[in-house]
Amino acid sequence: MLSKWPIRNKVLIGIGLLLVIVATLSWSGFHGVYAYRSTVRGFRGRAEELPLAKAVAAQVSDLRVIVAGVLGARAAGEDEAPPPELDYQALSDEFSTISDRVDGTLAEYRHQLKRNGANASLINELHAEWETVHKIDAAVERVREATTSSQWLADETQLNAAHAELERLQALCWELPSHLHNRLHDFAGEVRGQYRALIVLTWITTVSAGLLLGLFIRLFYAWVFRPLGALIQGSRRVAAGEFGYRIALDTRDEMSELADAMNDMTSRFEAIRDDLDCQVRERTKQVVRSEQMAS
Repeated sequence: MLSKWPIRNKVLIGIGLLLVIVATLSWSGFHGVYAYRSTVRGFRGRAEELPLAKAVAAQVSDLRVIVAGVLGARAAGEDEAPPPELDYQALSDEFSTISDRVDGTLAEYRHQLKRNGANASLINELHAEWETVHKIDAAVERVREATTSSQWLADETQLNAAHAELERLQALCWELPSHLHNRLHDFAGEVRGQYRALIVLTWITTVSAGLLLGLFIRLFYAWVFRPLGALIQGSRRVAAGEFGYRIALDTRDEMSELADAMNDMTSRFEAIRDDLDCQVRERTKQVVRSEQMAS
């Protein structure tokens, strides 16, 4: 039935098949490239978390050093008389400065987590990180409450409370890089099924594109090359003198109309030739009779 369609419709079908092939291969290629780009962005974003997490842990460690130094000095003072002199105001100012740095680094870390969460990637599963950040915020608030007094370094109760909270805070800070390490360890197993599915999908699209290309070549040969070859062969045979040859095409398109026109032209030419041959023979007979009568 398709062979009886006009050539215009056949060309449109061929163009449609080519577009399907190009779209299939393009989708497969772009899907793989964008998946790779998303993964690379995810790794880059998660890698930018590590310096911030380590910076928070280092700053909290500096806070612990200040508190531990005061506790050590007070413990040494119990064994020695009088206790060593400490500049509580300077230590308190240094503690406040480092605390502000901790707040700033935590703000940068939260901003980085939000940026990573905006990138849809399997490696950007940030639920555990956010839970730890909330715990760190709560611990920072407890440390701030324990150090609100201007003379908190001189108060043993507040000093011990701050030291205990700083220990918990540092333990939470060291959890941040461990979440990323665990995520990287589990990432390979989680994406194994995904990249296998992508490989299978790529093979399916490639084979489908190859089959569509084969179908396009087959239809193009059946609709264009074969009828055109029959027309060329028939015209050569007619030109060689086989005026009785007729071009036979089973299509009902413009190629078939052209073949019918050539067959009609050949028939008329053959009729004219036969008529001329008949006239020549008749005139020849007349000339022969005239010569016989004259002789």
